[in-house]
Amino acid sequence: MGDLVRRNSIPDIGEQTDRHQELLNTASDQFLLAQVLMNQQEDVLRTNGHFIEDGMVKDEMEKRQQEIRKTMQAAEQEYIDAKYKCLDFLSLMLGKQG
Repeated sequence: MGDLVRRNSIPDIGEQTDRHQELLNTASDQFLLAQVLMNQQEDVLRTNGHFIEDGMVKDEMEKRQQEIRKTMQAAEQEYIDAKYKCLDFLSLMLGKQG
């Protein structure tokens, strides 16, 4: 009977695992987006390979920097949420084995 229950729950466990993997993939995508935005901003802030002087930073550049910061904070929060959901899931699954 125990084997039957385990076999029937394998697809459910697989589905839950896929959902948690998708959470991690989404967080990873957000970090990649933040990295691309930072690289683009760095290019804007450089002239001839050197960073521009503070006085040359325009309001538009500062606004973009704030947007990048918010994107990074959102990515970090998404990762933290996904991490704890995954840890809870793993704890639950390991607890069922005992």
